[in-house]
Amino acid sequence: MECVMKSQAVAAVTFKKLIQCCSKNHILSAQKLNKASSLQYGPLGCHLKRNIFNEWFYSLLNNEDVNVFPVEIPNPRKQAFLLQRSTKEISIDLLQNVMGNFFEIHNKMGYHLPFGLAVYGPCVNKNISRKESPAQLDLNMLKDLETWTGISVIFFCPPKKSLNWFHYWSKKRHLWWRRYSSMPSKFSLSDVTKTSPDDQQLSLLLEYPWGKEKLETITLHENKLVQELCEKYQKQLQIQSFNQDSIPSVITCETELDLAVIAYLANSYEEDRNLFHLHCKLAPYKVSFAVGENNLDLFRKVENVASHITKELKNLDISVLPDSDLNISVPLEIKFEKYDEMGIPYVIVLDENSLYTGYAGLRNRDSTLQEQILISDLSTQLVEYLEIKR
Repeated sequence: MECVMKSQAVAAVTFKKLIQCCSKNHILSAQKLNKASSLQYGPLGCHLKRNIFNEWFYSLLNNEDVNVFPVEIPNPRKQAFLLQRSTKEISIDLLQNVMGNFFEIHNKMGYHLPFGLAVYGPCVNKNISRKESPAQLDLNMLKDLETWTGISVIFFCPPKKSLNWFHYWSKKRHLWWRRYSSMPSKFSLSDVTKTSPDDQQLSLLLEYPWGKEKLETITLHENKLVQELCEKYQKQLQIQSFNQDSIPSVITCETELDLAVIAYLANSYEEDRNLFHLHCKLAPYKVSFAVGENNLDLFRKVENVASHITKELKNLDISVLPDSDLNISVPLEIKFEKYDEMGIPYVIVLDENSLYTGYAGLRNRDSTLQEQILISDLSTQLVEYLEIKR
């Protein structure tokens, strides 16, 4: 018992340091008032959240095996499925809200099974009471979020092949989470469980420093609910050609964008160095600059070089952190530490030799090694390192 308590205490300290590092570097801050928790995103956090969403979104729309169509749920106040925290309630209400999209794609657009929907929208937890008595941040705060962004895959397939597709999506989603992780082994799949005589479910888990937590729930629906919804929408939309054999099985893959942000931050966090090993696709900014010598004249000379490189990189969709550190008296190592804490993968180091030789240093966040590269080759090299598709 004492060992468990000590482990929880250590985990709580790690969680607090993680949030403090995020707050310090304008990624996100967390607040808790009584039972309600909230996340406020800073400039870097907004970039990170958008990058994660884009990777999720385009991985689905660009799926080579099946057609997936986007669906946005705009207003949580008018959508029932977004007003509950329970996974079961979200699943049922989510299906009710997107079944109309199924008929539109299946009948009006002429697409046959299988196909899927990438559904996203804001969520509000109406069961959380918000009072003005402050509460201390704890490991359970993420379960009590007042608002969040839901992201889900809804996949319609023939009943005879539903089990194969269930395993397909389980593997697909597991690989997606691992792809952007600095420690892929921390992501795992739970055992399959029966949620009803016909339905099956499993969870994608992440091993945090404070224990395993559920990231995503994958459910195979083959019960009367799907049939009832099909019959309901068939009458509402006055569809004559729809018959009993057209009723699909449904697979849902449900998670939360805010949960994904915390998951990748926690998975990439190195407590000893107090930095984030964020995947280059997710990192808010890919590149920053540092001047190698404490010399004001040199800073003014290389400023134009840095400006030229920045424009070139931005034209290639490589995000560059605007140079805000005009205090040239700050040692280079301190600047590196600052950028590492922000999760920036590469720092371009310019010094006096850069003006004469045309070479700049390119420092890697994860290895801390610096290589010398021709300034004219920087963009080409970074495109390769950052896996940018031209």
